Amino acid sequence: MRILKRILIVIGSFFLLLFLSAFIILKYYEEDVVNYTVDKAKSQFTTKVELGKVELVFWKTFPHASLHVTDLYIEETFPTMDTLIYAKSVFLEFSLMDLFRGKYDIRSISVDNALCQFVQNKSGEDNWHFWMTDASDTSQLSMNLQKVKIERTRVIYEDRRSELYLDLTSEKSTGRGNFTGKQFDLNLDLAGKLNRLISGKERYAVDKNFRSEANISADTDKNIYRFNKCEIRVEKLPFMINGFVDASEKSSLHLKINGQGLDLSKLVESLTENQRASLKDYAPSGDINLDISIIGDSYGNKKPLVEVHGVMRDGRLKHRPSGTVLDNLSWDIRYSTGKKSDQLRVNQMACTLESGFMKVDGTVDELSAPVLNLNVESQIDLNALKKFFALDTLEICQGNIFAKARISGALKYAEGDSSYDWHSLLTSGSAQLEGGLLRLKNSNREFNGLTGEILFDKKDVSIQHFGGKVNGSDFKIDGTLKNLIPFLSSTTDHLQLDARMYCTLIDFTNLVETESSTSNNNAYKFELPERIEFRLQTEIGKFVFRKFEAKEMKGVVFLNNGKLTIDPVSFNTSDGKFKAQIMMERSSEDLYRMNCLASLDAINIQTLFTEFENFGQTFIQDKHIKGTATATVQLRTSITTSLEVLSDKVESIIDISILNGELNNVETLQDIAGYIKSNNWVAPFVNEDKFAEKMKNISFSKLENVIEIKNRLVTIPLMDIRSSAMDISARGTHTFDNGIDYAIGFNLRDVLVKKEREWKEADDGLGKRLYLSMKGTTDKPVFGMDKELAKSVRQDEMQEEKQNVKALLKQELGLFKKSSSVGTYKEEKPPQGAVTTMQWDDDGDPQIIMASEKSQPADKEAPVENAIPEPKKKVPKWLKEKQ
Repeated sequence: MRILKRILIVIGSFFLLLFLSAFIILKYYEEDVVNYTVDKAKSQFTTKVELGKVELVFWKTFPHASLHVTDLYIEETFPTMDTLIYAKSVFLEFSLMDLFRGKYDIRSISVDNALCQFVQNKSGEDNWHFWMTDASDTSQLSMNLQKVKIERTRVIYEDRRSELYLDLTSEKSTGRGNFTGKQFDLNLDLAGKLNRLISGKERYAVDKNFRSEANISADTDKNIYRFNKCEIRVEKLPFMINGFVDASEKSSLHLKINGQGLDLSKLVESLTENQRASLKDYAPSGDINLDISIIGDSYGNKKPLVEVHGVMRDGRLKHRPSGTVLDNLSWDIRYSTGKKSDQLRVNQMACTLESGFMKVDGTVDELSAPVLNLNVESQIDLNALKKFFALDTLEICQGNIFAKARISGALKYAEGDSSYDWHSLLTSGSAQLEGGLLRLKNSNREFNGLTGEILFDKKDVSIQHFGGKVNGSDFKIDGTLKNLIPFLSSTTDHLQLDARMYCTLIDFTNLVETESSTSNNNAYKFELPERIEFRLQTEIGKFVFRKFEAKEMKGVVFLNNGKLTIDPVSFNTSDGKFKAQIMMERSSEDLYRMNCLASLDAINIQTLFTEFENFGQTFIQDKHIKGTATATVQLRTSITTSLEVLSDKVESIIDISILNGELNNVETLQDIAGYIKSNNWVAPFVNEDKFAEKMKNISFSKLENVIEIKNRLVTIPLMDIRSSAMDISARGTHTFDNGIDYAIGFNLRDVLVKKEREWKEADDGLGKRLYLSMKGTTDKPVFGMDKELAKSVRQDEMQEEKQNVKALLKQELGLFKKSSSVGTYKEEKPPQGAVTTMQWDDDGDPQIIMASEKSQPADKEAPVENAIPEPKKKVPKWLKEKQ
């Protein structure tokens, strides 16, 4: 024991003496070493170098001496003069014997809290060859590295030739080997975080922890580095790497990477930003086996060939927002990148989606803008499919599809969005739909009971016996749909339809009503779809809109660029036939412009008034009118989205003919009888009760006229109504606000019914009609004698009489022979029976004359004094002169 203690004391004294000697030596040489190091650094660095505090230390790196440099700054060699290295702390270790030799051979470097930025430009030049050697300087500071230690250091490497950018942080990494030799083996133990990785235009995962243990054989002359069973783990993804990297001017890679039991969720997190964006709403799970090979040149625009073989069993893909799961996911796929594009080959992929299934095989080229060539077989629950793919344009989507199809074409990302643009896809195959229920978002139209077969042919979809109901209306369609999938999956693509539609019933009221509307408030919202174009041949058994009904409707409907055209359309309604050409297009945000040319044949007027709800007026209603109408209608107007006609925009010409018409119990006509009763000039000669009775029911065999509607004004030209009760002439205007300005004329023989004599009534041609005016409103009409119209008619009659006199002179005396306006003389027969005459006096009031004349033989002239009895009223001047 005593011997052992003595040995320990001797050894301790030796080391104490050694430490004291080393300390004395360091202090002795410290100033020289520091000054020499600083001077040499400034002389041998080809770029700007700045040193903070430099000191010679021993205790921290025992048994070696070290130069401790703080705030080291080294500028890159490129003209941009950016930072190459900045380190808060650097230890340069060398042997104590180097102090005596005057040559400082750096064996180890420790860097802490630093930033390194290494760059290779497109010409292959780098920015880090900053150390200038001098072969004649035998005492120079040299590098003979055996160990490198890097802590809390960010390293950025950028190779602009291969468009590779790597940004990582070394938390605690070491490398051992003869770094300065031309050939050496290097053992690496790396730990840190991968901040960013960019290859070409693809950005890979960020903020991933990594750990690596690697053995690398380096040949610095040839710039070739071989990896022998190098293990690297990124997060929880372990990989084994073998192969080599040629970092010479013509750089190339030959690497084999194997990963077993990789977590699918972690693998997805390592994909590129674009790939992750398309899967952001999905949570994958399961294990994958991967074999990856990277082989080929990587300089200039060249990229190595990358091949990935992945096998998976029992995976899952959950749609986070809806909770829908794609289950039992399995695949055997190969991914490869060529010189121009990449390809995903699906040898087999299968999954289940709720009660359905899907099987896929084929290829997907160019994953950044996928080009599909896939075979699909599936039985799909549409509701599950809607939820899983987040088809937000569909509010309700139910039913089952049995499909077998081939899908090909480009699938691009939509501009400014991470969603897909489907419009270039081509399909072939077929699908059968059963029990479909569909409603688009923000629409009140619900399609139910949908069944049919769909045949896919490139971009077109052929519809075979596709039918169902929408809001109670049934339909069956055969035709062609173009651009269906892009239409359903985007908000910009258009759907094109060319088809034939058969319907038993269309209840248009339910099709246009919004969810909040009722039949009481008439709150319709009619919108022509902006993204649908169609040509539709229709056959409809019955069409209903509120009270309107049409049967056996046939027509061709076009919708193109927001313009709806129905040409032609025909149907039976109101016991007659209707034919028309109709055009409607949007003129502003809330308005449609409509043009219509229509013909009506044998239409029951009473039924028509009923079905059109008396056209929104109370002046003449369905209970007042009967008859059969034939008409030609030209109409131009504007209609709101709530199907309200803008009255000030209505312009129409109606050429109408009414047969076997009736006007019954029209209140306004009864008001006329009341006015005559109150008129002091006419009332004494009128049997008011009989006149009112005649006005109560007026029937006529035929009425013809051309009516104009413009500026909210209905203009009715002068027309004659030859009725069973009396003959009536009428003309006037009627505003949309029920303002009226009518003139109504009656034959005197029909009005003057108070005398009950057994004679025949006849007109003498001198004032045959009584004209009344009716103005004001339909609720409060104001009646009067229409003097202006009476004078106008009287002037027309006098002009006609003058023309007849000229004709007599032409016939008897040969005058007016050269005048083409003078016609043939018309001989008038003397009136028989009672004679009624109206004359307007100087004050404009009517004077009525009644006379009687007994029948005389044709060859005898009756004395004038016997022809005209003594009148009870004042005799006009002309009659006195005649007497």
